[in-house]
Amino acid sequence: SRANDGWITARVKTAIATSAPIESTRIKVVTERANVYLMGLVTSEEASIAVDATRSVTGVVRVIKVFEYI
Repeated sequence: SRANDGWITARVKTAIATSAPIESTRIKVVTERANVYLMGLVTSEEASIAVDATRSVTGVVRVIKVFEYI
């Protein structure tokens, strides 16, 4: 549901923000049917941290990385 997707997006953003010193504006989070899309310009280390943080969120079915690496 859209409400659940919104809740997951908020939880993922919080999880990423508390896991790494990554500016929240650098990673865009979009959730569609509990599939979380992560987008942005990041280093491979930042991507790894963001993916791990996202996977730790209850309700996430799948994490799809759409990153550009610097």
